[in-house]
Amino acid sequence: MLAEATRLAPAGAVGHATGAVLSVTFAGVVTGPTLFAFIFSSVGSYAVAFALLAGLPLAGAVVAWRGRRLRWVARTAPWVGGADGALGGWRGRRLGSAGLQKQSG
Repeated sequence: MLAEATRLAPAGAVGHATGAVLSVTFAGVVTGPTLFAFIFSSVGSYAVAFALLAGLPLAGAVVAWRGRRLRWVARTAPWVGGADGALGGWRGRRLGSAGLQKQSG
């Protein structure tokens, strides 16, 4: 997944793209144990806690499979260097340290 984010990132924004992917990825590492402890203390069963948390990766799989139908978003998204105006004319914009900025020229 990190390699795909690197491949799709515009020139000069690879660091931003990989940082965003890693932040989202490791959010589960940080929040997962706390969420599991909360669920276990609420229901009192390890089996139920594991079953409820198993729903998260299943939901992610459904989103990934459905994402194949939405490939046009990746082609038109501004952070991928998109666009033919499908998202309101993002052509000529780049991702800089201050966010999206209009490119000169």
